[in-house]
Amino acid sequence: MTKLSGEQHDPYQLPALPHLDDAIVGVTDNRELVYSGDRILDLLAKRELLSRDEAQEYFSMKVRPLYEGPIVMWERLDVTLV
Repeated sequence: MTKLSGEQHDPYQLPALPHLDDAIVGVTDNRELVYSGDRILDLLAKRELLSRDEAQEYFSMKVRPLYEGPIVMWERLDVTLV
């Protein structure tokens, strides 16, 4: 990716969750990013110094409602789907 004005430019224009690139696990045939929900919670917990439950609440209340498009895949059964 090339940088434009200090930001990364996505040549495919895929909707993305900012600062969570390390949680991307794939792309669908429809060019939608697929994120690991477990990785998202781990990244948020580490970055925001939260417990896993707090990270889940933070994601559910402050991140997910702001972005349409990216798919979040949950690997653990103990996670409440958002």
